[in-house]
Amino acid sequence: MFRYLSILLRQPRPSRFLLSRLFPRLGFHPVLDYFGVKIRLGKSKLSQSLYAEGTEQRVEDARVIAESLLPGDVFVDVGANIGALSCLGARKVGEKGICVAIEAHPRAFCELLQNIQMNRLHVVALMSAIGDKKGFVRFSDGSADDQNKVDAAGHCGGALSVYMTTLDSLLPEIIGGRRVKLLKIDVEGYEYFVLKGAAKILDRVDKVYFEISQRMLMENGVAPRQLLDLLISRGFSISCPDGAPLDIDSATFLETRNLVGARIK
Repeated sequence: MFRYLSILLRQPRPSRFLLSRLFPRLGFHPVLDYFGVKIRLGKSKLSQSLYAEGTEQRVEDARVIAESLLPGDVFVDVGANIGALSCLGARKVGEKGICVAIEAHPRAFCELLQNIQMNRLHVVALMSAIGDKKGFVRFSDGSADDQNKVDAAGHCGGALSVYMTTLDSLLPEIIGGRRVKLLKIDVEGYEYFVLKGAAKILDRVDKVYFEISQRMLMENGVAPRQLLDLLISRGFSISCPDGAPLDIDSATFLETRNLVGARIK
């Protein structure tokens, strides 16, 4: 009990934090405004975080979506979670565009579908893990569902079995010959394998918005430089989300951060 009280008192908005956990248990699901789209407060940690802390923590993500997409574009969201960015992207590309939202965890995927339906958006939603191979893989099932991931090394107890496919296998049937204006990847350290499985489709991608963490990558036997070198070798320049250049040789990724790979024209 004292541990939970300590957690509560450390929150910037303790009352909002408490309500974010209490309301879903009572079957009450307030609707949040997430930069113009509706997000339902559910049992997911991401929706609870947005309710408790506000959307200020997600300004960077929303800005990248707003600056990268135009009506008619193609947006692919790998690791879509509850669909906050998928909904933003779908609204931006409109009915003439294509938004593909891919999420592996069934609990998060359920909330993703609810948010898409509530916003009345056109989204191709798929429940699958994405990597460099096809077949069933272990996937963690922690309560912090925004951190669940492919468990290739078998570290997580109580893991789920989910199907994995590749972007090269999946996307051509959905987008045809169109280019992907923005590919967003947030898969908790499995980003390198997502890109390896996109060897063909990557030639038709203009921008990659991705998460990078040394700790999470190393859990899968990958160094941050390997991930960056893969993108660079495929014709992308790497920068910070605000456009500032990144000194790759001196950069460290001890703290999780987001980067942008933009195709060099």
